[in-house]
Amino acid sequence: MSRPKKKLSRTQAKAKPVENHATIKDITSSEHPHPSFSMQQMPAWIFVTLTSFGIAIAMVVLVIKMEIISNEHFWRSQEESFQFGCSDGQFIGQESPENSEQALKSDSICSAHEKQFESAELEGKVNIEQSPCRHPSKQSCQKVDKRQKLSLQEFREIYDGKWPVIITDVMSSWPALNWTIDFFKKKYGRSRVTMTTFANSVKSGFSVPLEVFLNHLHVSTETVWTYLQDELFLLQHPELKADIFGSIYTEQDLFQLFPAAVRPWDCMLLWGTAHSRSSLHIDPYNWTGTNAVISGLKRWKLLPPGQDKLLSIHPGANCGFPLECVKYNSALDLFDSAQLEAKPDLRYLEVDQGPGEMLFIPSGWFHQAYNVVPTLAVSGQVMNTNNYEVVLTEIFKGGSVQRSALPDSYEKMAPADVVRMLASHIPQHVLDEGERRTANALKQLYMPMP
Repeated sequence: MSRPKKKLSRTQAKAKPVENHATIKDITSSEHPHPSFSMQQMPAWIFVTLTSFGIAIAMVVLVIKMEIISNEHFWRSQEESFQFGCSDGQFIGQESPENSEQALKSDSICSAHEKQFESAELEGKVNIEQSPCRHPSKQSCQKVDKRQKLSLQEFREIYDGKWPVIITDVMSSWPALNWTIDFFKKKYGRSRVTMTTFANSVKSGFSVPLEVFLNHLHVSTETVWTYLQDELFLLQHPELKADIFGSIYTEQDLFQLFPAAVRPWDCMLLWGTAHSRSSLHIDPYNWTGTNAVISGLKRWKLLPPGQDKLLSIHPGANCGFPLECVKYNSALDLFDSAQLEAKPDLRYLEVDQGPGEMLFIPSGWFHQAYNVVPTLAVSGQVMNTNNYEVVLTEIFKGGSVQRSALPDSYEKMAPADVVRMLASHIPQHVLDEGERRTANALKQLYMPMP
């Protein structure tokens, strides 16, 4: 018997604050050995197997460290440059200070988007069924719809800017679905890519030849993993970008009205080992995010708006872009069971996304992705009629453009006209900085290898 359809109420979307914050613990630490185990009890074949695996992991870490050392000067000089355009994968390693409550109230994403979320007419239109989450307390959450043959009108009325949705037939004709590891090794193995490594509870960013990353794609654990996150790779290889088609759902993108110097890069290559993950975050400018899985399996946790106080957000952080915005990143890892147990009031949706499926993430939703197996994907973003006011609010918060640049009655103008007017008021020094950073990134990261 099917369960009755329910609407996520305002009280469900807001949870009470929880004060305790769990920390990540390295389960491989030798400080807590198993009390009943000794090496003498281990069969020889098990010892050899574990030793071989340990050597393989050690070699991966050694390669990573060598690449970090060889690129140390580069990363120091580019510390700010590579924040430009980042979406998936930014993180903050600090928790909110005790006096951050007022800052969270004033900068809460809830204030920018909650009204639109609450007014969404979901009941009777969306197939939302109660189902058990993988939460330790067995709380219930609601599913993300998987739809096909979805009309543009229904997408805009029900999902766009309101509720996450996975569309299963939008990628069916993409040549990118035929991409393979061997293809990338042969054609682009010596091209450098940006990536993140996680080891000993520390994240580090650096660049390596793509073949180095791919040679270790299947070597990872819960505590040692790598994640390729490169926003320029596909843009520098237009023959690859041509394998990725647009859709009716992303056709309207008002970011295209921005000057090229500050226009967000719209095609990010994501390739993660098993266990790799993004941070828990809202995308820059609070845009509508898209994520298309080409191979592998992603697991998502998505949080309805209004739960900022539970998420250990670092107050006052900025994106670091030339066209500045507020940065909404959480130190919380929802795929760490200890940290999740410490947040029993947290409400979230969970969904698995497979090859050929595209996820749309509305403005205002914190989200985190986890790669269950080695996973290749492409992410992007749009600003459209349903979210442009939210995006403009985030730009005003960043301070590069003042609210006074627009007339008081701008809400009566067509969205495209409003965005054009804002773009015309972007200061020249911001545009110059955007051009400088892009040119510097391309010069240093994508210079030909000897």
